[in-house]
Amino acid sequence: MELLNKLDVEWTADTVECSRVNAELFAVGLYQLQDDESNPDPEAPKLRAGRIMLFNYDNDACDVHELSRVNDLPAITDMKWRQALNQLIATDAAGHVRLFALDDTLRQLEARDVFEVAEQQLALSLDLNDRVSVGSDLRVAVSDQLGCISELQFRPEGVERVYHQQAHDFPAWIVAYDYHHTDVLISGGDDCRMKIWDTRADTGRPSIVNKTHQMGVCSLHSNMHREHQLVSGSYDEYVRLWDLRSPRAPLSEVHVEGGIWRLKWHPHQADKLLSASMHSGFHVLEATAEGGLDIVGYLPTEGELAYGADWQYSPDSGLGMSCTFYNHELQWWQATVA
Repeated sequence: MELLNKLDVEWTADTVECSRVNAELFAVGLYQLQDDESNPDPEAPKLRAGRIMLFNYDNDACDVHELSRVNDLPAITDMKWRQALNQLIATDAAGHVRLFALDDTLRQLEARDVFEVAEQQLALSLDLNDRVSVGSDLRVAVSDQLGCISELQFRPEGVERVYHQQAHDFPAWIVAYDYHHTDVLISGGDDCRMKIWDTRADTGRPSIVNKTHQMGVCSLHSNMHREHQLVSGSYDEYVRLWDLRSPRAPLSEVHVEGGIWRLKWHPHQADKLLSASMHSGFHVLEATAEGGLDIVGYLPTEGELAYGADWQYSPDSGLGMSCTFYNHELQWWQATVA
């Protein structure tokens, strides 16, 4: 992986997402602890403030340009662009799900929050069901600090919560769709468990509980190009590849020397995988259809916390965006993906 350049984005950066409609556009979600000016107590909890910045990538200059920003938000914890629309959905540290649309600038569609999944609790991650089947039936899965997972149905008349489950005893760091079977959700929590849920079943119990991970499960991502293939990442520093038809044991695993906060399959190449490996930088891995998993690229972060990462949404592109937390830095780089 070749670092092309980097930019100070002023606040701690924890998530970056590339548009799935315009390959040159991407958004960065920010998180900043601030004093509560309404409370003079120096021991008072700090406020989690947030911001979203929208950028354009200039391929000719290999540079980025800020287009707009949305201020005065709670801290942004995760974001996803819709597959066929210039809409961005985000979760925040106050338990909200928010919908934004790309106009001349990035603007919030609603004057209020789209949905509140957990009052004054962190909503930790989200996923969309539209990666394989694009239609009007948009559903959004959300995990939260209380260990719950929820599924929201977006309809023209409004947003409705259609599924809710106490999934873990500790924070549910991640929830993901099986993109090929979107009635199936996979969750990972700080209880070291990966659980598979059939949202059609009204049992209140997961269909599978996997205890392979030795520490909290932070990241899950279904491969949109290969049915049944899932990847997981954990604080135990292993990336694991799974076949969801037989999820008792991983097909393979690779140690990357750093807890894995985010994993992203390449949007067009079925075998390429990007890892934000918190204490050891960013890795590109290659996954075979048969279940092999190897590290093929690496970008160190000089001790900074690697937190957010994504591929440019272009078929032959190895361009990627990433961000590191405490030094509030955005990086863009090139990886070999042929």
